[in-house]
Amino acid sequence: MSIPCKFERNILSYNEHEIVLRSHHPEIYDAGLDDLRALRQRLRDMRNKERTLAREKRREARGKGATPGSSRRAYLNDLWM
Repeated sequence: MSIPCKFERNILSYNEHEIVLRSHHPEIYDAGLDDLRALRQRLRDMRNKERTLAREKRREARGKGATPGSSRRAYLNDLWM
């Protein structure tokens, strides 16, 4: 299912949107194999980070508190960004 570019622009930050744009027509055709592999990994990392944040928010909403090791993950995420 495709998502309109306007919707992507609304929900993503500027940096995230720039990365996602590289996976769209026509830029994807100009990318080499190594660029595509790096792009795939970057997109997967972004997806995994978002999943982790969403999971932690759901956990907090249930009143369970932070997951074990989440303070370390938060610290590393701050360094990574």
